[in-house]
Amino acid sequence: RVHGEEYSGKMSSPKRARLHSLHHTILSQSSKSEEETSDEQQQQQQSAASIYATLTSNPTAITDMQIPPIIYSSNYSLPHRPRNYYIPNDCLPLAVFELLRQSNLVPETCIVPQLPSISVLSLVHDANTYLQDILLSEETYKRYMGIGSTKMVNFRSDFEQWMDTQLLQASGSILAVHVALERGWSINLGGGRHHCSHAAPGWYCFLSDISLMVRFARRAYPTRIRKVLVVDLDTHQGDGYQIDKIHFNDSDMIIVDFYNRNKYPQTKSSSNSFEKAAINYPVPLSKSSCSDERYLSLLSSTLSQALLEHPDISLIIYNNGGDVMKNDKFKADLNISENGMKQRDKVVCEFAARYRIPWCMLLSGGYGDGTVKTIASSVCDVVKMFWNDRGEA
Repeated sequence: RVHGEEYSGKMSSPKRARLHSLHHTILSQSSKSEEETSDEQQQQQQSAASIYATLTSNPTAITDMQIPPIIYSSNYSLPHRPRNYYIPNDCLPLAVFELLRQSNLVPETCIVPQLPSISVLSLVHDANTYLQDILLSEETYKRYMGIGSTKMVNFRSDFEQWMDTQLLQASGSILAVHVALERGWSINLGGGRHHCSHAAPGWYCFLSDISLMVRFARRAYPTRIRKVLVVDLDTHQGDGYQIDKIHFNDSDMIIVDFYNRNKYPQTKSSSNSFEKAAINYPVPLSKSSCSDERYLSLLSSTLSQALLEHPDISLIIYNNGGDVMKNDKFKADLNISENGMKQRDKVVCEFAARYRIPWCMLLSGGYGDGTVKTIASSVCDVVKMFWNDRGEA
């Protein structure tokens, strides 16, 4: 039981109907003419509030100062995963939300995302090819997920439910930008699928939510959004949205990426030098030479350099990534301690607040009980710091 919902491991009829509705929408809208698409784009610029309101089931919560700027749905997680299952990190959103609840930092609900429309998704992903292939084809899904390997079990019945979590988390990421611009900051308790590009999934990521955040924000806030700083501290390089930056020729997406130089996608059979060219401030690290002190020093100096060279940054997207933590179950860590993890989050969020730049956090990677607990505790610390300091609670 999760917040009053009984999970049987199968999707409920209303939930299945919603996803089928989205599938049919993709089919019906994929044949729209370029003229119709242009009309939609013009409509998207009319009102940021009305645009983003379509992404949540409770739009009044966005400006309700009694509710913290946290985006979460109980359907972010798949609660029936086997105990030793850790790819993807299904338990992370729920674990963070539960600790926030236990700490009395969020009420019974928060800002709840709902399934995005095809017009939103098609700002990055082509409806005629990619979206149909991923959202409508279970065989394609199985191929990308590597069904049959020892880690992937019981996915035959999970296709729609798993895609539902990906869609909802992407919607929550997009929504987080609007919430941050309204409230100064926001946290999506999911998202950060940074290995997916506009045309291809990667490493269990099926929607390029960081690219969607940036492109949707530019449409909704054409005069307010200038340069966007993406701070990606997941232990893996964010190759997906970096490919998108080049594809969409978005020189105003400024990227800081700290990553393990010896792990995926560095280990792909093909060279990833193409996407590396998109990183403005690459910081390749190795576990053997990394420490809390070195990591935090590099982070502070790199953020300062980015702002010095790009003073017109108007939004920061922080891709958290707890898999840098020592003994993370995925074994791609950078030897960062629990305290180092918490200090890292504090450095990024306080940096944004110091220069009055709206920021939004995505959880991204983090695997195993120890890492998940640390991420949850750190998010609680951040919420306490900003929620209380602003006098909103």
